[in-house]
Amino acid sequence: MLMGAAAFAVGALSSSAQTVYSVNVVGYVNTVMYGTNAPGNAAHHAQYTLVSNPLDNGSGNTVQQLFAAQGSNIYGDTVYYFSPSGQTFLANFNSYGWGTPTLPLPPGGGFFFLNAGSTFTNTFVGTVVQSPAIAPIPLIPGYSLASSTFPESGFVQDLGLNANNGDTIYLFSQSGQTFIASFNSYGWGAAPGFTVDPVKGPYVTNGSSIFYLNTQVPHATNFWTQSGTAFTVH
Repeated sequence: MLMGAAAFAVGALSSSAQTVYSVNVVGYVNTVMYGTNAPGNAAHHAQYTLVSNPLDNGSGNTVQQLFAAQGSNIYGDTVYYFSPSGQTFLANFNSYGWGTPTLPLPPGGGFFFLNAGSTFTNTFVGTVVQSPAIAPIPLIPGYSLASSTFPESGFVQDLGLNANNGDTIYLFSQSGQTFIASFNSYGWGAAPGFTVDPVKGPYVTNGSSIFYLNTQVPHATNFWTQSGTAFTVH
């Protein structure tokens, strides 16, 4: 849940008596990182959670900063991020400190968190990315991790994603620890366990991420673009 507040800086222009406003929406989002005691995890295995960083912390959004409050609670855990150029997942392991503490995890992307311990809630703190915002879906055929750059829930089309016919969105099933595909063939196909509108596509929640397969040649509609001067804070 994002608890938001708009901070207004007001200045008067003496020559014209106009008032100038700058708006910065700040808040936090709590995201559950499921672990060995997750519901249905009878074998107490380490659990993956596919998430995103929904806010800009203003300092680089490094993995060390985003999980600093967890301290020793996350030793032995791993963040998996995706390389679009290499089309592969890369690991950043926490062994009494992150292997790459400066790894950036900005809004609009996504990552897996492998929790080898108990379930915990991480609080992401920062500001809402200013409009327009563009998620990093590559303009080349292939896979990428992407999310809503704004901290909102909704159907992907309503959130600004313009998909190509033939593309696929893979949603991560927490209970099954596996991807569930929704294929776009002049309309989105069902993904068992998820809400999918045949026109608007899958419904995604604030702080989650999707694995996106772009099948088309480069063109601008592959971008997940969001714009607007106001939005509903959830």
